[in-house]
Amino acid sequence: MRRSSRPAALALACAAALSCGAGGSGGGLRGAFEWVGYRTIQCQDPWSGQLPAENSALPSDELSAVDEFFRGQGIELIEVGFFEEGEFQCHACGCADGRLLVARASLVDASRLVEEFGFEYLPVFSREPWLETQPVQCGWNPWVETIPHWLDPFEESRSVKSWAESVGAPLAIAGIVYPTTRYSVLLACGLPRGDLLLVSPRSPSGVDILWAFGFARLFL
Repeated sequence: MRRSSRPAALALACAAALSCGAGGSGGGLRGAFEWVGYRTIQCQDPWSGQLPAENSALPSDELSAVDEFFRGQGIELIEVGFFEEGEFQCHACGCADGRLLVARASLVDASRLVEEFGFEYLPVFSREPWLETQPVQCGWNPWVETIPHWLDPFEESRSVKSWAESVGAPLAIAGIVYPTTRYSVLLACGLPRGDLLLVSPRSPSGVDILWAFGFARLFL
């Protein structure tokens, strides 16, 4: 497996006497891994009923509960996030709720997620390549940030989609993943926030356009 490319700014931040956690977006880059996804449903996801961890590094109780559940199964999620993928269908248990859970894990853990918990490898969820970029601080991203990203990542993802369409690169899907291990980030405008934006354009031309804006290929 190849390792995902990240902007050099994160490496500089980690080198500046800041502790990037072994499971986060810094130290977690070392070693082979896979990206996987899971279409969530009403009532019957594997982590249903799981309580979130105290003092979690993740921005929501639900993501914390997901991480806590899989830790209890001996599976470490390195990064994880919910993406809006489709329309809400119904309230009945077993109905898809329109979200995709995306996670990065070691080869062994990813294999267990696929074989035991119904995940699929990420390329299944899009025809075009997945791209990545690290959002930066102070709103210096090309898309408009209407509210703080940690309050509603879906809102920021919608803003990303609107921006991408405005530059001729409409997206099939977009979302943010977060490191499950807390680590320090150098606070300075223009440096990475610590999360990761993943997108998949609807067409090959969109891939080329987004590369010009600093997006990189997510190696799967």
